[in-house]
Amino acid sequence: AISGFNGTESFTVTGLPTGVTARFSPATLPGSGSTTMAVTVPLGTAPGTSSLTITASSGTLSHSTGVSLVIGDSAPSNGTVTPSNASGMQQTFVYTFADPNGATDLSWTQMDVGNTVASACVVFLGRGSSFGYPDPATGGFWLEDDAGQGWSAPIQVGQQGTRENSQCIVDAGASSLQLSGTNLTITVAVTFKTAYAGSKAVWEMAEDNEGLTSTAGYFQVGSYTVTVPPLITSLSPTSGPWARRSRSAAITSGQARAR
Repeated sequence: AISGFNGTESFTVTGLPTGVTARFSPATLPGSGSTTMAVTVPLGTAPGTSSLTITASSGTLSHSTGVSLVIGDSAPSNGTVTPSNASGMQQTFVYTFADPNGATDLSWTQMDVGNTVASACVVFLGRGSSFGYPDPATGGFWLEDDAGQGWSAPIQVGQQGTRENSQCIVDAGASSLQLSGTNLTITVAVTFKTAYAGSKAVWEMAEDNEGLTSTAGYFQVGSYTVTVPPLITSLSPTSGPWARRSRSAAITSGQARAR
């Protein structure tokens, strides 16, 4: 006992962030001794500092002390893309990014189909007040210019309209974003230009509100081949009694030829 006190003490804590829990071990103390407070922080809890008050009570007696709980920031993990290996002139890419502090902690992402910084199809997604989209459920697309030195005007994801450069057209209306726990899923609807045909790498990265980037930085997550569809360049015969009954078409991939 301390100064003659030999009552049984119980412990409580206030000021915990939403979802965070604490447990004392042992839960009570007879007279004197020590207890340990274990704090459980769920995945997705936003980083920050909280002021806690711990109170020991015994009957009408109580004593409180203040402590600070610091929840650190964790960098976003490397993302994924679906499909990770495909081809065509049109594609809907599904990018998934994860942040241990929650999807709302992701500030921006960059998604790139190309082999160089310039002359590529680079889509930037910005979220939060600094980008003009304070609602966590919304965000805006920017498309990189042909020189790789600037960006288009933003367009809200899900809003009807497109952004275009010499490599691709991004359809914002056919695109979407979704937050679920720690995951941010971005669907990007893209139509590639014929002149952009060939094999490309697919890259991505993300940054959170505290300035931490995905663990691998600018990270290749897949590959894509922009293929030019076959073209019909001529029909034969074009006149005469058989023209209405049968015609043969000369079809090649990309570069058509007459037959």
